[in-house]
Amino acid sequence: MADGHLARVAPDLRAFVELLPDLCCLDARLGEVRSLLAGEPAPLGDDGEVMTEEVFIPRADGTQQRALLLRPSRSAATALPALLHVHGGGYVAGTADRDHEIARREVLDLQCVVLVPDYRLAPEHPYPAPLDDVLDAWRWLHTQGIDSTRAAIRGVSAGGGLAYAPALKLREEGEIAPCLPVLLFPM
Repeated sequence: MADGHLARVAPDLRAFVELLPDLCCLDARLGEVRSLLAGEPAPLGDDGEVMTEEVFIPRADGTQQRALLLRPSRSAATALPALLHVHGGGYVAGTADRDHEIARREVLDLQCVVLVPDYRLAPEHPYPAPLDDVLDAWRWLHTQGIDSTRAAIRGVSAGGGLAYAPALKLREEGEIAPCLPVLLFPM
């Protein structure tokens, strides 16, 4: 960060800010930013506590979006509650893999099914493409035998905006809407 701008940052935060990647000229550095925010590939299969599957959700245009579907290894015979987790990344980065461990903890803590979609990213896919992907993921999740009355949506940062917009749209269109939107520092 340029010295002139760093002077405006609280002294106790300057060392942290200096560690952040320089986001000027983002279009020239988008690949680098995406690599930093991609995360390691999620381990697939059953680890004895959580089953993680890679699934592909159809889009209206005939393509598919990748997502991670997690559920307890030993789930009850009854329909489980569900959480659609929408990752952050400033609308231009982030992956389902990066948030796999967060989703895994939610499965264990809440004994629920968690779906983490890899929605399309800007600038290659401008709005409403990511919104459409989240809506497709929500609708697909409801075909998986979950308890639709206990299905929530959660989004982190950019994912917070992408969680709230479909919640409103679903409600307005009379579809099954989330019982609870959880928005963590939405943008």
